[in-house]
Amino acid sequence: MKKKNYIIIVIVLLVIFGGVIFFLQRDSGDRAVAAPSDITTKEDCVEDGFYWYGEACHATPQEEGDWSCGKRFKDERDGSTYSTIEIGDQCWMAENINYKDHDKGESWCYEDEEEMCEKYGRLYDWDAAMSVCPPGWKLPSDDDWKKLEGYVDSTYDYENEEWDQRGYRGDDAGDLIKDPDHEWCDSDSCGGFGFNAFPAGDRMIDGEFRDLGDFSSWWTSDEDRLDAWNRVIDRDHPSVNRHSISKEFGISVRCVVE
Repeated sequence: MKKKNYIIIVIVLLVIFGGVIFFLQRDSGDRAVAAPSDITTKEDCVEDGFYWYGEACHATPQEEGDWSCGKRFKDERDGSTYSTIEIGDQCWMAENINYKDHDKGESWCYEDEEEMCEKYGRLYDWDAAMSVCPPGWKLPSDDDWKKLEGYVDSTYDYENEEWDQRGYRGDDAGDLIKDPDHEWCDSDSCGGFGFNAFPAGDRMIDGEFRDLGDFSSWWTSDEDRLDAWNRVIDRDHPSVNRHSISKEFGISVRCVVE
């Protein structure tokens, strides 16, 4: 009987102790500590004593070899590496992608010269562009581009209806994402955000290559009836052109983190 009473007393004390802890946590505003893999925000990750990098929460500090935005990213599919840049809340590749072994569509090097792919990236038709970004990355949407433009532009922010227009929109977003070290950047406002756009030209439907050094355009993942939206910047305009073209054109691809 005494042993039974002892067990009951122990159980009662444990229940009381647990209840006290619960109310103390509730009154102090503390959260129960979750596993790092279950935490989705940087604030909660750091608050719980963990480490935030690579857009995820980790139990251990970042090692030198771990990737985070701003470091070079290695595409495990072919071993190519790309510089990356954080702009606003987005992480972009700071180079045009040069991935050859895609399953759909077609791609080309400018004038069919391999060294042009190494310098400027490949030119893709839209079907190929939809599948060339590595795991964890994607072909940016029309809205992803609007966010980029609105963040860098000196006059119009992302929420402004200016970005919904066709043609050249905004003030100076085009100049601000150009590679400041390239000769097509002839404005004092060029660069500054690390996007490093360079004039890769394009491939026409009839197979003609044109505008290397003066002009560059990039696919989005969004369609406009039978065509697809893209972005264009050129030597003579400080702003960014939004329009749609046939999916058979060959133009550049910049990937953004999903």
